Amino acid sequence: MLRALALATLCACLAAAGTEPAFARGEVLINGVPARPARARDYYPADLRRANVGGRVSLAYSIDASGRVVRVFPLVSDDVRFEPAATQCLTDLRFRVPADWEARGGPWRRFRIQVTFVVRGMQPLPKWDPTDEALVITASGR
Repeated sequence: MLRALALATLCACLAAAGTEPAFARGEVLINGVPARPARARDYYPADLRRANVGGRVSLAYSIDASGRVVRVFPLVSDDVRFEPAATQCLTDLRFRVPADWEARGGPWRRFRIQVTFVVRGMQPLPKWDPTDEALVITASGR
């Protein structure tokens, strides 16, 4: 049940992050590229959820020719304990890239995204850079 809820929450958050309608069922636009979650998982670190701690992680990444996230690098975070979970959430996404993605230099482009972790009832923290895409991971608390 928790995994199904985590996937539904991630899908809802991805839908909120996209700036245009999805191309296919379960897909949303992230930095202009259609994406979907590859697996259901609860990304919120358990110890931070129990402590009702929220935070943000800004990540830089690339997308390879098969649509997988590669070369993920944390840029800034409120708490380094969120960085592995934010990285895992991002690497679990699968992007639908065009056939000529490699020829157009897609795998060498760098993208940015902010992953925000929020315990229900808390206000989400604002984005560091308003132009960045954002994913929001929520938890029910203790």
